[in-house]
Amino acid sequence: MGGQLILVTGMQRSGTSLLCRLLERLGVSFGDPAALVAGDRWNPGGYYEAEPVVDLNSRLITGLSRYGRPFETWLSKVAYLRMPRAASVAARAERLRGQVEVLGERYRRCAVKDPRFCLTLRFWRQWADVQHVVVCLRHPTAVVDSMARRHWLPRWLGARFYAWHVDALLGQLPAAAVRFVDVDRLVAGDAAELDALRLGLGLGAGPTSAELLGDVVREELFGTGAGGCPRVAVDAWRRLWAEAARQRPAAAGPGSR
Repeated sequence: MGGQLILVTGMQRSGTSLLCRLLERLGVSFGDPAALVAGDRWNPGGYYEAEPVVDLNSRLITGLSRYGRPFETWLSKVAYLRMPRAASVAARAERLRGQVEVLGERYRRCAVKDPRFCLTLRFWRQWADVQHVVVCLRHPTAVVDSMARRHWLPRWLGARFYAWHVDALLGQLPAAAVRFVDVDRLVAGDAAELDALRLGLGLGAGPTSAELLGDVVREELFGTGAGGCPRVAVDAWRRLWAEAARQRPAAAGPGSR
């Protein structure tokens, strides 16, 4: 894989961990395993998120540590849900530039995954040698439903949270070197979806994409969502797919759910 730094992102509950499991099987490193966030019943195979990266992104977004003292950790979660302004994030980023540079160097031969990159991508691209950005796409009905079950978020708040991440990401994406991956198609066993990513990242060796998907995907972990989805999230989804279609014009549309 050489020395490429790959950032994997997408809204929370969008299948980023599944994608990272596939990349790991293809030989991509995620750094020191001891530094990765442990799995739980929601992600039994692990989250593939490096705690130092998640913690720095949390401090960029909220000014608070994600892995500090228990009260600060709780406050960081509350502050995250309050959706801080982009100007506040940018001001904190200037103060934390050196730490972005240090972690960028530490993970320069790895993939790093964090949904919070939707909000901090521009700073990592500016101060670290990012070679590829991989964005996971999953229909917001499923995402909002999963957040309601996982985090007890009301659907209206989950939908706003989804749109906040998507619109922030759209304002930071580079004109090239972005790989969009439709997680709904991966779950359905669409080997061509994984083939396209492997080609873009130069990961041709190893098992076939069909074999990998058969081994790794557990459909029971990926519901299609229930209870409808607020308009704010659906509109953001359409904007995200419009950008994905611009950068991968051969792909089919997002469907009509």
